Amino acid sequence: MKGKGSHPVGIFHVILVCLFIVCLSPPLLSQSKSFSGQWISSLGTLTLTVNGSDASGTCSAGGVAGAIEGKLARNGRLFTGKWKMDNREGRAVFRLLDDGNAFTGRWWSGTARPGGDWIGVRANKELAATGISVQNFSGRWLSNYGAMSLTASELALNGEFAGQRNRGTLRAELDRRTHKLIGNWADASHKGRFIFQLLQGGSGFLGEWWFEDGAYGGYWYGVRPADLEGCISGNCEEGVGTYIWADGTRYEGEWKGGIYHGSGTFYEPYGGVKLRGLWAEGVYRGECLSGNCKNGRGALKLPNGDQYEGNFVECIEEGKGIYQYRNGDHYEGEFKGGFPHGSGTHTWAVSGDKYTGKFARGKIQGQGSYYFKNGDVYEGNFRRGERYGQGAMRWSNGDRYEGNWESDRMSGAGAYFYKDGDSYTGEFRNGLKHGQGSYTFSNGNSFLAVWKEDRFDRFDSSSSGYGGLAEQSGSPMLPVTIANQSPGALSSAQGEARESAFLIYKVAEKSLPGVRIGEEIREIYFTYYTVQGLAELDEAAARAFLQSHNGSPLGSEYRVEKVSDPNLRASQILRRYRLGSASTRINSGFEGYFYVYED
Repeated sequence: MKGKGSHPVGIFHVILVCLFIVCLSPPLLSQSKSFSGQWISSLGTLTLTVNGSDASGTCSAGGVAGAIEGKLARNGRLFTGKWKMDNREGRAVFRLLDDGNAFTGRWWSGTARPGGDWIGVRANKELAATGISVQNFSGRWLSNYGAMSLTASELALNGEFAGQRNRGTLRAELDRRTHKLIGNWADASHKGRFIFQLLQGGSGFLGEWWFEDGAYGGYWYGVRPADLEGCISGNCEEGVGTYIWADGTRYEGEWKGGIYHGSGTFYEPYGGVKLRGLWAEGVYRGECLSGNCKNGRGALKLPNGDQYEGNFVECIEEGKGIYQYRNGDHYEGEFKGGFPHGSGTHTWAVSGDKYTGKFARGKIQGQGSYYFKNGDVYEGNFRRGERYGQGAMRWSNGDRYEGNWESDRMSGAGAYFYKDGDSYTGEFRNGLKHGQGSYTFSNGNSFLAVWKEDRFDRFDSSSSGYGGLAEQSGSPMLPVTIANQSPGALSSAQGEARESAFLIYKVAEKSLPGVRIGEEIREIYFTYYTVQGLAELDEAAARAFLQSHNGSPLGSEYRVEKVSDPNLRASQILRRYRLGSASTRINSGFEGYFYVYED
């Protein structure tokens, strides 16, 4: 204990008077199961009242006033918020214990590590437990004089306490008539006596202590230790649960395989909402606007501003739906795994082009028809958003091609029909007549020749001559080029031909003690941004933009990857850390989506 005549409350007790303004989520809890009421705490006497979804109150110690405000978890048992007093400020986290008669917590000063424990018990002796035994006091406690460990044997109890400035021993017996624990304490310099009363529910005790000469020492109270880091309620593996991290951030919602999956909310250290909505395998999918975005039909607003309305399976777009892109593009059709997949129609807002046909994982793939705004039409096969294989192209000027395509250009065997009645049947390469081919005029005359990059090179050895061609300067008079092969940019439903996307992320790991002896839990902190822009956007520009937006340079621990789909890549990274380890927990922090426009 502290020296005789000094106040037992710590320095921080003396300088703080707090005004609490706390928001409670409905439904309202009874007073005995909420933060409402009077408390004796590490930082003074708190008196809190609840009115609807709000609570306010005061606490006082030493005549110095301060303030604290924050938010409660949905069950009303977890508080995260900010405190201020004089020229100091910081954060606080409280967890209300199950019986509602005690809370445990921490406080921070500024952005530093936790400054200390902040515990409290109800200041109401009428809540004293009855019909108890000395065994009810046995075990570990966190008190205003440090950690306590008590061991009971029949009516007697022995133990020790250890604080920052003093440590000592305890010995006591239970008075069966008054249900009070009465005993003696001793440290290196002093000794005295104490009386403890267990509060109903057994999560806290309220008592007083005296020096050996009878001088009054003050309150001595304690609470049962409870986790302020980890899964503090529910099931954070498979179900609904609340998980809090050491800095006060927390996630409340649905879990699957130890990662966020389903409806959930991620909170800032101060208690404010950072992200609320739908999660799929640890990746934030967006805000569910209506309906059932987990398994059913609903409407989802994605982080980048796109919107989807349609069917969902396990929080992912699956089945029939409509996807409205932020730039005005529109897709209607089938989805699988979050991508256009199957039959559908995509319309581009800027170019006015439209495609109807098959898709595979967000790309134009298989049979389909592409309608250009200028009237050109392609019907045939596609691969990865490009014309590939057999297909027919009709140009608005009357030209037509039927044959093979590679890399979005005429390549291989095909036939080109000019609007004036001429035609060419033979080999193509890179969109041009190249190789052996037969040219037929509208009057029926034809010849076989070898072509090079769309120009006549020489007659084929098997040709019988010019076939009625007129000569001029020793060369046959032929159309030099064919119609433009790319009157409109063919691109996938994701617009990949026009845009670049980058996933910028970092991964940190640490080990936490598990429930069983010797067990360790690997905790992964995955923080990521999505940066998207025009095709010219490169890795250096994406990094520079994000650094400018954040106002500070990105550390070397951040990786920058150019990807076709940032959400898919983020999900792949999370799966990699989950594989092979059942004792891995992932904190997935989506920091924001950014689109880089041209100046």
